[in-house]
Amino acid sequence: MTALLQRYSVGRRLGAAFVLLILLSGSLVAIGLNSMAGAKKQLDFIVLDRMAKIQMGNGMLDANSSIMIALGTYAMATSAELDNQALETIKTQRQRYKDLRAKLDTLPSSEEGRKIRAEMDALRAVSGKINDEVMTLAAADDNTPAQALLNQKARLANTAWQDKIRELVSRQEHQSQQAYAEAVQSMNRAKLLLLIGGVAVVTISGLLAWLITRSLTHPLARATKAAEAIANGQLDNQVQTDAQDETGRLLRAMSGMQTQLQALLSAQGDMAKRHNDGQISFRIDASAFPGDYGRMAQDTNTLVASHLAVQTTLARIMGRYAIGDLSESMDALPGEKAVLTQTMNEVKANLSAMNAEIKQLALSAANGDFSARGDADRFQYDFHIMVDSLNQLMATADGNLQSLSSLLQSIAAGDLTARMSGEF
Repeated sequence: MTALLQRYSVGRRLGAAFVLLILLSGSLVAIGLNSMAGAKKQLDFIVLDRMAKIQMGNGMLDANSSIMIALGTYAMATSAELDNQALETIKTQRQRYKDLRAKLDTLPSSEEGRKIRAEMDALRAVSGKINDEVMTLAAADDNTPAQALLNQKARLANTAWQDKIRELVSRQEHQSQQAYAEAVQSMNRAKLLLLIGGVAVVTISGLLAWLITRSLTHPLARATKAAEAIANGQLDNQVQTDAQDETGRLLRAMSGMQTQLQALLSAQGDMAKRHNDGQISFRIDASAFPGDYGRMAQDTNTLVASHLAVQTTLARIMGRYAIGDLSESMDALPGEKAVLTQTMNEVKANLSAMNAEIKQLALSAANGDFSARGDADRFQYDFHIMVDSLNQLMATADGNLQSLSSLLQSIAAGDLTARMSGEF
């Protein structure tokens, strides 16, 4: 069987297997869809009808409870603010109940269901009438009669109304459980059919997979081993082959890729050696490589040229700074290279600041003002020492001049006994 499969290309082998699996899967899906249709119908009925009615019933129960709570507040409220809040709640919840009740009538119902709805409406009318009487008494500030009516009649009427709504909800829950049981039964039938069909598909698929895998495993194992070795950086693999099928073409393609990578690595190594030897103008011949291999070589050349350009610019500007020419600044570099621009700018700024301090001290000395001092705290390390040394020089000169001035003044006054002391 393996020899028969190897007569055909991998595409034909897989294509035939996929066609067979598609036919089997299509048959299985058709059986499953037919079996699941009944379950879907029951579930749709539960979700779109029963659950909707249950939600509406619970909403009406909640609205009714909110009305009774607000009515109790209104009957005993002692402030206008509480009265207004209670009235607003009653109004809002009554409208909510009315909307839910109207929405309930839009859904289909049996004769028994319509009977329960009619009884609900009748009990609501009774409860609503009593509630209105309570509100009338409360509005007239007759809170005691209002509370008595609320406790004696309104709560009883509301409880009867609530019980009827709960009966509606309970009926819908019971019918939902029945529909769910029917849906589960239908789904169990579908599950059995799908299980049988699935076992058949898995068995046939496994057999086909085993047969096709046997026809591909040996040649692909060699190709996989070569690919993993190349991915791990091993470019000395023996991937020559005489096979003419897809796996043979794959191995020959890997051999070509390995050859190109070896050539590219060799060219990069040659460039690195030449640059280490001082031949920094050397570049890889990108035209010797096809496609993206050539682009990789060109990108390497571009990267090297970019770094060399920055280094050359740095050396040139530092050379100008070394001879005292601070007129040129480093161009703004992007990304992480911006630290070079920042460093050069700091060098220029510090040298300029040192120059300014020296000029200021020299100008002061030229004008006879030896009391001037440079701001040594602006600088660090040797720059700080240089400015501090200039300050000491100015201080020494200032002190000597002061001593000389005093001596000359004494002699001018006729005191020839005056003397100067110290080292000059």
